[in-house]
Amino acid sequence: MTNRELHEEAMRLSHLAFVALEEGNEQEALALYSQAYENEKKVALDFLINGAGKEFSKAMVFKSAATLAKKAKLYREAEVMLSFGLTVNAPTPLLDELRNMQDEINFSRHLQLNGLQLDNNEIQFSLVGNSVSFGKIHSKEFLNRFQIMEQITYRTAERFEKMPYRKTGTVSSEIKHLYEPYLSVPVAGSYAVTICLSKPESQLGIFEDTRAQKVIDEILFCIEKINNNDLEAIEDHIQDKEYSKDFIAKAKALAPDGDKIKQVGLTVLRNGKEKTVSYQKIGKEIKVNNKPISSETVPTNQVIIEQKQLVGILQVADGGNNKIKIVTKNEGTKVVFVPSGLKDIVKIFFEEEVVINVEWNGKKMTMIDILEA
Repeated sequence: MTNRELHEEAMRLSHLAFVALEEGNEQEALALYSQAYENEKKVALDFLINGAGKEFSKAMVFKSAATLAKKAKLYREAEVMLSFGLTVNAPTPLLDELRNMQDEINFSRHLQLNGLQLDNNEIQFSLVGNSVSFGKIHSKEFLNRFQIMEQITYRTAERFEKMPYRKTGTVSSEIKHLYEPYLSVPVAGSYAVTICLSKPESQLGIFEDTRAQKVIDEILFCIEKINNNDLEAIEDHIQDKEYSKDFIAKAKALAPDGDKIKQVGLTVLRNGKEKTVSYQKIGKEIKVNNKPISSETVPTNQVIIEQKQLVGILQVADGGNNKIKIVTKNEGTKVVFVPSGLKDIVKIFFEEEVVINVEWNGKKMTMIDILEA
């Protein structure tokens, strides 16, 4: 077959794979994508060995081959094709596309369980970014996000147990007993750990307790919606506005910053198949609905003048747990009111440099969201 015929056959097989995937036939789709990749690889290697085609065309065909390999979950093959593509003297924008694909391949590879068997009450939690090296991670990047995952788990569990939204106090002993997370030894490379939610001993028997599994599945569902920038779906799905606002605020704090952490990966095993969420939405790009709820409503005679951003060291404020202080370089110390949905998060960042977005109504500053600086 000629290179043109090989390429056309690869595209035909790719289309069939797409159709199979849409129909839910994943294994058939993977096999077809693999066949398509083999055809496209022959074209790419012919370009490389025999010098056929222009530089731009060479880079494009290596990109195409890498894309098919990725869809076939042949991540090592995709890396090889991209490496060849980056040796070509192609335009800078195209080479940048290949480099971005390398990041995507790296993310996909780290989401795999690689033979690790997970129970239904377990989730693989992985972090990828410039603060991660082989088996190591900057402690703050991991510990902060693990604490946020823990908070998300407890809040989701409380919602599933039909508890009113908790504005004060700590997590109940009952919820901790049923959903307390435990950690496994980390996996090197992406820094992946397994988070296991408690299995109550009293429930062991012929009937499996699926509450932890349902909480995990709910978290993945909502994180995936936020990753796809579908905040309205979260607000529709979580009918209690305090719970929905709380989840979005915590998901924003969990999200990657695009540098130190580029991906937060969540992987579970369901019916023998891996289900993954590659959370790559940058935290500062997530727009939190800052409209006050019920008792937090701003009186009508207090007009919101502006929104401001404060950068400084977060500290505990005097006069109750609804306030914090932020010590800024240029504006001195500011006292900020913390809505109920953000109280859990601010505790993680005490004595750290943070970025806080606030509403200023002329008398009081109210926190909209908070991120690590």
